[in-house]
Amino acid sequence: MRIKIYLLLCLLANFGQAAAAQNLTLNVTNVKFQQVVREIEGHSKYRFVYDPNEIDNGALYTINVTEESIDVVLKQLFKNGNLKYQTFENTIVVKRKDGDINNVPQENIIVTILDENSKPMPGVTLRIKNKPNVFGTNDEGKATLAGVAVGDILIVNYIGYKTKEIKLDGANVNLRLEPDLSNLDEIVIVGYGTSTNRNNVGSISSITSKDLENQPVIDPLAALQGRSTGLMISSNSGLPGGGYNVQLRGANSLTNGNNPLYIIDGVPFADDNMNQFIAANGRQSALALINPKDIERVDILKDADATAIYGSRGANGVILITTKKGQSGSLKVDFGTSLGVSTAVKTLEMLNTQQFLALRTEAFANDNNTPTLTNAPDLLTWKSTDYTDWQDKLFGHSAPFGNYQLSVAGGTDQIKYLFSGNYTNQGEPLPGNKAYNRVNGLFNITSQSKNSKFKLNASVNYALDKNNTVPTDLAQYYNLAPNYYLHNPDGSYYWFGTSLQNPYAYMERTSISKSKSLLANTTASYQIIPELEAKVSFGYNLKKMDQLQMLPSTGFNPALATGPQAAYGFSDYNSFIVEPQLNYNKSFGRHDVKVLLGGTWQRSENEGHYLFGTNYASDSQLENMAAAGTLRVNSFSFADYRYQSFFGRINYAFDNKYLLNLSARRDGSSRFGPENKYGNFGAIGAGWIFSNEDFLKDHKILSFGKLRASIGLTGSDQIGNYSYLDTWNSSSFPYQTIVGLTPARVFNPFYGWEENTKREIGLELGFLKDKLFLNTTYYNNRSGNQLVDITLSPQTGYSSYTGNMPALIQNSGWEFDVTSTNINQKDFKWTSSINLSIPTNKLLEYPNLAQSVDANKYIIGESTRIARGFQFTGVDPATGVAQFLDKNGDNALTTADYVTLGNIMPELYGGINNNFSYKGLSFNFLFQFVKQEGPGLAYGPLAGNLGGLTNFDVSVLNRWKKPGDITDIPRASTLTSSLAYARYVSNYRYSTAAWEDASFIRLKNVSLSYDISKWTEKISIKRASINFNAQNLFTWTSFRGLDPEIQGFDRTFVSGVNPYGSVKTSSTPTMRTFTFGLQATF
Repeated sequence: MRIKIYLLLCLLANFGQAAAAQNLTLNVTNVKFQQVVREIEGHSKYRFVYDPNEIDNGALYTINVTEESIDVVLKQLFKNGNLKYQTFENTIVVKRKDGDINNVPQENIIVTILDENSKPMPGVTLRIKNKPNVFGTNDEGKATLAGVAVGDILIVNYIGYKTKEIKLDGANVNLRLEPDLSNLDEIVIVGYGTSTNRNNVGSISSITSKDLENQPVIDPLAALQGRSTGLMISSNSGLPGGGYNVQLRGANSLTNGNNPLYIIDGVPFADDNMNQFIAANGRQSALALINPKDIERVDILKDADATAIYGSRGANGVILITTKKGQSGSLKVDFGTSLGVSTAVKTLEMLNTQQFLALRTEAFANDNNTPTLTNAPDLLTWKSTDYTDWQDKLFGHSAPFGNYQLSVAGGTDQIKYLFSGNYTNQGEPLPGNKAYNRVNGLFNITSQSKNSKFKLNASVNYALDKNNTVPTDLAQYYNLAPNYYLHNPDGSYYWFGTSLQNPYAYMERTSISKSKSLLANTTASYQIIPELEAKVSFGYNLKKMDQLQMLPSTGFNPALATGPQAAYGFSDYNSFIVEPQLNYNKSFGRHDVKVLLGGTWQRSENEGHYLFGTNYASDSQLENMAAAGTLRVNSFSFADYRYQSFFGRINYAFDNKYLLNLSARRDGSSRFGPENKYGNFGAIGAGWIFSNEDFLKDHKILSFGKLRASIGLTGSDQIGNYSYLDTWNSSSFPYQTIVGLTPARVFNPFYGWEENTKREIGLELGFLKDKLFLNTTYYNNRSGNQLVDITLSPQTGYSSYTGNMPALIQNSGWEFDVTSTNINQKDFKWTSSINLSIPTNKLLEYPNLAQSVDANKYIIGESTRIARGFQFTGVDPATGVAQFLDKNGDNALTTADYVTLGNIMPELYGGINNNFSYKGLSFNFLFQFVKQEGPGLAYGPLAGNLGGLTNFDVSVLNRWKKPGDITDIPRASTLTSSLAYARYVSNYRYSTAAWEDASFIRLKNVSLSYDISKWTEKISIKRASINFNAQNLFTWTSFRGLDPEIQGFDRTFVSGVNPYGSVKTSSTPTMRTFTFGLQATF
């Protein structure tokens, strides 16, 4: 049956004082219903909507009225017969008496959406309340609504603008959206669903594409730094493709993973370490293969209400990444390019040649030691007039940066598509032509049936990268003697004995890694009834990495007679996941209810090989593994991980004031012992929007107020596979040439989860129509059931086993988010935001700590990330020898004398963001700040002996030189048997003297863009802009090392050899990047 709509626009014959007061004069006799309608519509502003098939064409009507109201006319018209009516403002809906007056199908209604400047808004989402219908505006800001009814409520939603609700009356709609200064009604992504900032009771930080796209970075994690409370991200290396330390509200585990769970388009994304061995840039980043420009938004889930739906994988927080999708409208082509250059952020002021040689001469004199050609080539052989700035030589080169993006999008309300391609090139600041290259492709298609009941979404994210670097970071050689040289007169590499390195020779070595990633997701849903939706999601994640390190003979000191060597690494990861869901949404009266039920089935396989080849015939054969004379298998691994769960959630809201969320999940994992494979998790969250109470409504100052709280239990399964099984090692004592087995690990059937109880309370306040918005949160998370090494009696044949212990870690803190709209005029806008996190990490309980293998690592009541070492008490003015606290008075400096040097976890961190726009010009900048401590230049692996062949920064000019000198820097020494030498090397470098304030403020990003569309429209380019971006522009710090960020914050800090526990040497500092770019839409 074809549905027709009759919408006639007429001039009114008479005008009354009000529309409702208009009177009609009508005289018709024995005419059909359609004739009466034409008469009424021709003499009034009213129009009729009806289905002609429901009208009895044999019925005749007689109406005689003079200057009567429309109500009188309608009563006469419908007093007899089988028709009924209802008015909606100026529309009169007619139905059979047995029909539904509120469900009159209409023909297409055209909706036009404009912004505050009356410009069309493409990509605006239009929904019909309590129905599955979803529409989107095209490039002209228009959307065609099909299959809707008079009286339907149209909901218009767009990020950054106030949500509008309009009752449809059958007429076309023209709507101008108003900017939403508070974003309270902005959609946020929660676990397996969506919510709004207004109704959300969990702790979620959201970052949109506009904050990510302006940054010249190749890794999304770099773009997130300084933009969210609770999220601390620090780089491991300034070289491209390197990894990041990521923590969300602290470290919850003593010995296992503390990384958040990454979910991209609904699919868990593997954070498994794919590296079989490490190159100069460290391990690969978790998100290295994700293109930041493909990301639509990032939602960071932190508290129990937000994370408990992920059960045993939510203890360390969850980062949800949503990629871009197509919008309805004509074909749209977007092209963008950014070209620039990168350089190292920070360099040190080192001793020049004269100062260095004076230090060396003094060191020999202090020890009454005689310089020789063997121990003092710098004084006797090398030129005293030569000077090399090794920082400039080794990592001071300019590195090119290039990024090219092309996307094609379009579609209708029934089907939308997006294809995006990207190529990124990031050079290294090292000598040579080393670089990181990546190619990304994203395809997404979204479709729905005409009645919007059936929906299908499919996306594929594919990436290839190649990282060509060196095995060793050359930055660790920044402290070579300033008159040392690298080449002989004939151009060959210079080597001095076997103790000094030649970093340029190491450039002959190559480390190449090639990775690929495929992330695919298909989601299908069907609206069974208006309130109930069935949904199923299928996900697949593939990651593969092939590594090759080539160590030719030319890269070794000839005195070592080392032949060519090569290392080969192969890693493969495959994961399948299926998640069915049922979603029930119902609004009635003042009640809103949402119910979610679902399940998860996942299987992951991970395989790795590491082989090492020697005895090649020549350097040219290193790429060919088969050419190795000897090929050794260093390691082989295979893991099959299986996971299943059932979950549910209930969201209830009453009267837009009182909010209650309940969530639960039951998980099973193959990573745990047979007696402990399943666990139960859940949370309860509540909120009170007290600004909607009668006593605060329409308050002149307070425009919004919400109090929220949550408590719940989550878990962590970041422990690797098969750790509960007993293992055996090959015996190193064969019997009659037969190699036997010895027990290595005892079977633990009760091996289980680490559990995290999260508590939180938050207060959200909006002032002056939300121009100023404050979000304050206090959280207290306690992580127990820790997996640690538990000491066993020697009679068992094992020294210890890994098991759950009631050790308890507390991570608590305050978080503050402040946003403000400072100026909001037609041509000029200025907004600001500040986020501040003040975390505290503390070990509350550890039974029998003093007798455990962790006795020297942890202290009850202190952070689990402390560094321990000797207490430096000063330099003896008489001798210049460093002095230290002998805690136990035994006249010997041992680990028993250790004190806590400091906490490697940050004391506070955050960011300050400002956005300015004036007509077509926009200017944004972000400051990142961190207050923290860390090992400085005097730290063991970073420093040589004061007086040795390694150079120092200019601070050592204040060293002790003669009796009576008062200083904190000891005397220089070259003699290994001297007390000054021993105290410096063994104690000073691992003491409070080597511990520094590593706080910094960094101008993280500056972005300037200008809209040139008014010129490009003439050449068929719809929109265009030019831009300038700078990353890591300036850093303010008192830290004396190369980079206060890369000095790190999350390592195991105590060991017998190194009290700090880190074997990390200097890394290339963070890169400063400048780019110029162009964006165009065709």
